[in-house]
Order: sequence, then structure tokens, then C-alpha cells
Amino acid sequence: MVAEAPPIPAAFEPNDFDEIYRAYFEDLIAHGDVTADPSGWARTEPGATFDLAVPMPPRLLGHYVVDNRRLLQDEKEAIRALISRWDARDYAPEELTLTPSISAASLATLLLLRSQGVRTVIFETPAYYSTIDQAEALGLEIALIPTHAYDEYQWRVEDWFSASHEDCAYWLTQPRYALGRNQAVTGCEELAAQLGDSRYLVIDETADQGWPSWLSSIPAGEHPNLFKIRGFMKPLGLNGLRLAAVLHAASWRPSFQELLWLVGAALDRYSVVAASEMARTPELFSTMLGAARGRVATLHTRLTLVSRTAPLELSPMENGYLGVVELDWPGAVTPRSRAELLAFCREERMPVTLGPAMIFARDDTRERIRLNYFMPRQDLERCIECLARFVCGEP
Repeated sequence: MVAEAPPIPAAFEPNDFDEIYRAYFEDLIAHGDVTADPSGWARTEPGATFDLAVPMPPRLLGHYVVDNRRLLQDEKEAIRALISRWDARDYAPEELTLTPSISAASLATLLLLRSQGVRTVIFETPAYYSTIDQAEALGLEIALIPTHAYDEYQWRVEDWFSASHEDCAYWLTQPRYALGRNQAVTGCEELAAQLGDSRYLVIDETADQGWPSWLSSIPAGEHPNLFKIRGFMKPLGLNGLRLAAVLHAASWRPSFQELLWLVGAALDRYSVVAASEMARTPELFSTMLGAARGRVATLHTRLTLVSRTAPLELSPMENGYLGVVELDWPGAVTPRSRAELLAFCREERMPVTLGPAMIFARDDTRERIRLNYFMPRQDLERCIECLARFVCGEP
């Protein structure tokens, strides 16, 4: 199902997540009165598991774990070797910096960019609101590249150049945030080739479940102005383990070591040990990524069957675990129709996250609801069943 081009110029609605949460869902969540939570994150299930009975000698619990100089040499070597195989490129130890979270990695990268004179960060859309909030908090200007359903949310390389100037950074996600689509490799390669001296490219690969990584043909380290942010546990749904990395040219390693202290340098000891143990068997990690992809694919197939008789469209979920279901309205999306949808979802005790919170370009022909494919299967199925009743006008 392909939509017609919207009749209005591209625009972005305000992110009203907090207002919607307070008005419709806060008391439901506070009292545990929720029957389905398709957009949520607090009670996700692992996409893949492994034996977490890793050794933890008491002597390791008495001091900080920091990726500073060579304090993590043994554990980091195993992780470095894993990333090298994941990206099909041999990274040197100085070309990656471990951080306690994705948010810490993105904040450290933004701080580095600002220190190099970057004044504007350009994001494709949809986009992760938190990274935009971080950039704004640092006083950076924000530009948004709108993408649309009628051309399958593809961006054009010229869109970036028309929105950019010197001293800017391009910020991509792989897979595409809230779409589950892989990036166009050739377009990303062209962006990387055009960076020059004062433009930078950051690729947030938090949720990439590919092996090798989908954009392995664009390795960090070979271009001084290219950075990758990589999640170890998030693509597996193991969110209780906290570890991420920034991949970068070796020349940036001293700067990242200093910036880590500003964003919280200490790593979780158990997460580092678990990751390094897992990394010593790369075949295990690739198998776990495959299992996580398999879970998402199975759920996507099931939800497609459930939605087949209603005007609902699921994002394709080629990669990753965050997508959307789009409600194809018979008329224009209005504040009234959105209020009716939210009231319905409250009545069904089903908190939802809508398109503006995911920084979708405005489209008055469709409403979007986030789906987290690591939520329990019954939550996602009930969501689609409820929405099918709503859009078809059934009680």
C-alpha cells in the first residue's frame, strides 16, 4: 500500500509525548492497569539469550572499570576482535572507545563535534528524540530531513547537501529508526565520500542485527570525520547489560578518553565481563543476532496476518526491532481524530506512542504507532486487533 503525496508542504508536529502520557496513560501505568504495551520498553523480552553465568571474582568488584588508556586491555581485546569480524574490518584498539550506554556514546560524540566547530547537526527523519534533545542542550542547531510514506521514506543525497553548510554533521540511524528499514548503502557511501574537512558523518547502529553489519562497506577509522555508534546488547534485547562503543579514527582516541569523564566514564563490571566472554566466541554472537532477527521476522509475519483485513500497514522490519503500524485514514488526521484514537487506546488500557514522538514528517493521511518487537507477543497481537477494530469502526 503506497500513499499519495501529501497535499501540504513538509512540516513537523511538536513532540507531544509527555502531554499525551499525562493526559491518557500515566495513571494506567502507575497502577499497573495495562493490558497491552506495544510501544513500550520497560518490560521487553530478550530477542536472544546465552549463559550469563560468567565468573566474577570479588577482587574485580572493588574498583572502577574505565576504557582509559589500557586499563581494560584483556576484555577490550576480545571486544575489539568481535567488532572487527562484525564490520569485516580489522580495527586497532585506538579506533574504538567503550561507553556505558548508547546515550553516553552519542553525547560524547556530540561534545567532540562541538569542540571541532560543528554548529549544525542534520538528522534524517524519523529520528530518535533523545539525540536531538542532547544536541539542542549543547546549543547546536538542528535541521531535519523529511521523508514520506509515498516514496517509502527514502532520502536523497541532495537533501543533505541542500540543508548543510560548512561545520555541520550528518546523523543517520542503521537500521532506520522506527521503520526497521536498512539504509541505502550507495547513498551512505556517497555521503561519506563528500565529507571534506569540516563536515562529519555519524551512523548510529544501535539496533543493527546484521552479520556482517549492513554498512560494513563504510568502516569507521578510515575517514577521520566518520563515526559509528554500536550497541552490543540492544540488538539482542539484553537491555539489562549496559555496554556500547564509538568507532572512530585513531586520532580521536585521546579526545574521547577525556570526554568520557564528562558523560560518565565508568562501565558496569558485569556487563564488560559478560560481553568479553561472549565476544571470545564470535560464532555465538552471530547466532544470537540471527535468533533476534528470527524473533522479529516471526512476529512481523504474525502481525501481518492479524492486520490483513484492516487498513493498517506495518513497517517492513528488514532489520532491528523498532517499527510502526500506520493507520490509513479515510479522511484527514485531525486533532479530533487523534483524540478519539487516544481515548480508544486508553479505554483498551493500551498506552501508545504516536508519530510526532518519533519525529515523523507530518502526513495528514495517516497516523503512526510505534511497535517494539521485543515486547511480549500477546501485547503486539492485541494492539493490532484493537487498532483493526478502531479503524473499521467496530465496537
